[in-house]
Amino acid sequence: MMSSISRERFYKLADQYLPLIDGNGTIQSYKDYYSHKFQNLEKDEFVVPVLGVQGTGKSSFLNALLMEDIVLPVDVDETTCIPVEIRYSESNTREIEVYFNDKSEPLSIHEASELELFVHNAYNYSNKKNVSHVVIYKNNEILKNGVVFVDLPGVFSLNEKNTKTTMSYIENLSAAIFLLRTVPPITNSEKVFLSTVWPKLTKAWFIQNQWNDESKREVLEGLKHNKQVLQEIAIKHHTNEEINIQIVNVYQALTGRMQDRKDLINESGLEIVENSLLKITADWKKELSEQLFEDLKLLLFRLKEKLQEKLVEVRLDEGELHKKYQEQENIYDNLLADHLEKTSIMNKMLQQYEHDMCQFADQQSRIQEKKLRMKMKHITGNKVVDGERLTIAFYEIQRELASEFLEELNLKFREMKQQLEGSLGELKFIDMDGSILDFVMIQKKEAFKFEKGLVPAITIGGTLYGIALGSQVGIFFGGPIGTIIGGIVGLSLSLLSGWFGKETMEYAQKERGKASMHDLESPIQAFQKRLNLSIKQQINMFKNQIQHSLVLFIENQEREIAFKREENRIEVDLSKVELEKRRCQLEEDIGFLVSLEVNL
Repeated sequence: MMSSISRERFYKLADQYLPLIDGNGTIQSYKDYYSHKFQNLEKDEFVVPVLGVQGTGKSSFLNALLMEDIVLPVDVDETTCIPVEIRYSESNTREIEVYFNDKSEPLSIHEASELELFVHNAYNYSNKKNVSHVVIYKNNEILKNGVVFVDLPGVFSLNEKNTKTTMSYIENLSAAIFLLRTVPPITNSEKVFLSTVWPKLTKAWFIQNQWNDESKREVLEGLKHNKQVLQEIAIKHHTNEEINIQIVNVYQALTGRMQDRKDLINESGLEIVENSLLKITADWKKELSEQLFEDLKLLLFRLKEKLQEKLVEVRLDEGELHKKYQEQENIYDNLLADHLEKTSIMNKMLQQYEHDMCQFADQQSRIQEKKLRMKMKHITGNKVVDGERLTIAFYEIQRELASEFLEELNLKFREMKQQLEGSLGELKFIDMDGSILDFVMIQKKEAFKFEKGLVPAITIGGTLYGIALGSQVGIFFGGPIGTIIGGIVGLSLSLLSGWFGKETMEYAQKERGKASMHDLESPIQAFQKRLNLSIKQQINMFKNQIQHSLVLFIENQEREIAFKREENRIEVDLSKVELEKRRCQLEEDIGFLVSLEVNL
């Protein structure tokens, strides 16, 4: 394809003119980026992990795809804590080997119930048993030709060690299946993960899981959002891979597999995925080689185009160059003035928002206190005065009132969202390559329906669901400011949900066995005070963090503009001899790229 010398020069030019930035904002060399892709072509195995956040149905998907029954443990909560490889075997009997970090010989087992003891988070939390990995051998057509599927712990696992296990495992892979959710669709944290991992892969499949209780409308909305996010990542990283998301009802597919019902498997969408995988895995080296070839051709085209732009610049005479850079200076001055004006408006909005929300917290917390008192008086009047029934009633009523309160809070958040959305949509910024963008260009307005699911985040989700919802809010806004907004909203919701789920029950348990409304008065008042205080504290934190993020945004933009101005100054100050030298070098580099293009 290229000699090693040509490849080195090609990578250096790409590093110089087209910096490669991953999802975390880290600059990566093209040599490192492509080296593992070429190495994977020399391997005898094609390792394909199933990736996604915890609880998306990864184990269920692999059970449906490769097994006749439930072999990999599945649960509504996080389950997998150890990498489980599924490899080909001509034998039709179930063979499972458990490998340990401190033992040379694996442990052979045969039953799924035994496997659970080593890979299920409930039985081997944080890998206390020091398991390295597990291998399941299976006679399945997809696994022929050295294909290995891997079930990994979920990304952003509740257990930090599980997340590290997954991230270390996927570092040098060439392919992966990404399992996406319908509700919620791709969140901001997932987007960062996808931006980091997907561009490193030569081949990727995207599957959106549809659970039985998710409607057709929710599936279509989730699909639209997920496609949009993937398209944004593809544009940013200049991938030419076609984006195709296959909808699969994993539960229906698994049911069909267990009951040997082909109609359910076909209706679930699994058969389409299965055929697609068979097509690739039958001759995976050829598929990877062709995709890698296309990636290099695209990079070569972009690099040649960039050098030709630079050549046009150095050919400008002194007057034309001064005129061009003066125009840029005027743009930078107007941009900085616009930043100050827009951020000043947003700061005033945030001040007013905090004032309004504090008044809202005072008013609503008193209303909910009165309702709680009235409802408990009704319950104790019906002779529910002690024991478990009183405990449950007191707890459930507070949850009901919390839900009602959050419906009102939802409206306030919607108003805030619309105001900030408008201001952020007008805020422009300078990108690394010098182009001027705005937030509307990088995030479409239909990206997230803020009002959807706010109340369930508190009433049923608990702390982590609140944070996940906050990440969705971040998606809506986009960029560093969007991340801050999403994180703070999520934090606010998570703290409230944690309180309703934990401390409220503690109050109820303390009052067990007490019979009179007088005995209940103290926790009822505490309910009001904590509700009021929680809202005010989080709103204040929200305002401070957003204001801080705006300051950081302006500082970052000032640095970027100062860097661009210095670049322009250096260009203007170059002597004719230096300009001629640069022109010659660019022409030579373009000639080198043309020769590569011919050889490719």
